[in-house]
Amino acid sequence: MVFTQITLYRKIFSMNKTFSVKIEYGGSFLARLHVSSEKGASRWTEDRHCNAGYELHYCLGGHAVFICDRVQYEMERGDVVLAAPGIYHSSEGNDPGLLHISITLCQPDFQAEKMLMGLIGTSRTFKMNSQLLELCEFLLSEERGEADEAMLISLMTSVTISTLRQLGAAGKGTEQVVLDNRFRRTDIIDNFFEEHFMENGAEEQLAETMGLSRRQLMRVISEEYGESYREKLLSARMDKAALLLRNSKLSVSEVCAAVGYTSETAFFKQFRKKFAFTPAEYRDKMRQKLCN
Repeated sequence: MVFTQITLYRKIFSMNKTFSVKIEYGGSFLARLHVSSEKGASRWTEDRHCNAGYELHYCLGGHAVFICDRVQYEMERGDVVLAAPGIYHSSEGNDPGLLHISITLCQPDFQAEKMLMGLIGTSRTFKMNSQLLELCEFLLSEERGEADEAMLISLMTSVTISTLRQLGAAGKGTEQVVLDNRFRRTDIIDNFFEEHFMENGAEEQLAETMGLSRRQLMRVISEEYGESYREKLLSARMDKAALLLRNSKLSVSEVCAAVGYTSETAFFKQFRKKFAFTPAEYRDKMRQKLCN
């Protein structure tokens, strides 16, 4: 297989820097590098979420925990964990010695999609060989310095290709986790509520998606979450409200409307029931936590 370095661009999002390189390797796809700034380098804590691309997380120092649904990975220097699109995951890391970078593989064409799914499956973990570890450390140091674009393009591409080559060469030597149908159905449900949290009466649509009767769907939701469909819907709305309060400048009234409430009183009551704070108190608490 061959690869072609095509382009790189840089964006600044809050405290994070993002670089993207177009790669040809068993197909065409983008590789996007995410590196925390110096201030946030020791913190890698993300709430449960899923993304549209294949995520590769590299631990270059310190310790962190990566949770892919019910599977927990204890990460230390030299460890890599990977998660496929649509697979819910979270991370916990506040080690002062933590060094972490991530690469997202996105927009794959058909051939690249087949290759990536074959190598990664649902989630996977492996130990970097010395060559890949050295490349990652070099990439991190150059990104934080004054490296020119040509150098960053070369390193980004080399890290991505070396990762895929090691995955392919390791074969059965790597740990590959394919979640069973019970875990997969929670992904379907979570995805549905994330996309349809504004809609009432969509039970039939979800039941049809899962190949279940409405009664069977109600039983599955109760078994998996200990909630009714209505309670799960309200919970999804509150999770979305919390996300907006943490990450947007919308007023509390605007957040209330954004998650489908016409009554601020009802919104405040439901939010406080779940988080034990009013929306304004919750936003203040999250800002204080971020500053500490």
